[in-house]
Amino acid sequence: MKFSMIFEAQILDTSRKREFEIMHECVEQAVLAEEMGFDKVWSVEHHCLKWYAHMSAPETFLAYVAAKTERIRIGHGVVCLPFRMNHPVKVAERVAMLDILSKGRVEFGIGKGGTIQEAGAFQTEMEEIPGQLEESGRMMPKIWMSEEFEHHSDLIDIPPRPIIPKPYQEPHPPMYLACTRETTLNQAGEWGLGALCLGFGGPEDIAQKNEVYRAAIKRRTPESQIQDFPVEHLSALCPAIVLEDGLEARRIGHRGQRFF
Repeated sequence: MKFSMIFEAQILDTSRKREFEIMHECVEQAVLAEEMGFDKVWSVEHHCLKWYAHMSAPETFLAYVAAKTERIRIGHGVVCLPFRMNHPVKVAERVAMLDILSKGRVEFGIGKGGTIQEAGAFQTEMEEIPGQLEESGRMMPKIWMSEEFEHHSDLIDIPPRPIIPKPYQEPHPPMYLACTRETTLNQAGEWGLGALCLGFGGPEDIAQKNEVYRAAIKRRTPESQIQDFPVEHLSALCPAIVLEDGLEARRIGHRGQRFF
């Protein structure tokens, strides 16, 4: 079992002063996570959600964390893959650069960014997102393993280009998929991607999700697999607070969880 932290930069007070503070607090926690022996730190990507998350530029945050740490893995949990939100060529370039600068510590999660509040800001309709997510996700390993890449489909055209740099990890960083429902758990297993799940339902809910995911892994074929090598890891995001005073921890934790 591995232990991680994930950063949303969620705040109730959305002033510039508090926004400044929360970003630097996240960095401090990431540095402490390495000192305490955590395995990974992850950053979400959300846009235009005033109280839910202010982590709209995770590539910048993770690069800053990478510069302040040496061992801990650095995770995109996740990059949103609608084309207008994050063009696939730009995603491949950014992730590869982060992998180089962190000396091969990148974990690469992909997801939909799927609320109309977010997607609408980038002139993207909700029904467009699933197809763009899969097409962009399938492009990533091919981009990283090709000297010159091109892609032509009904959704997007990319002319022949050398897309650089290439990741430090060979052939590329491990890939994961955000899984909020059974459909995406099945996709993650069949696509050969790790599963990034919400664990708010408790241990029994996670056990059920793991059963669905493991069954999907068994159905994986060479044709369904996205990346060059499979990742068969399920990660559950579970809220936790640790204090010396148990009653105080429950008071703060319950309030924080209800707000989230």
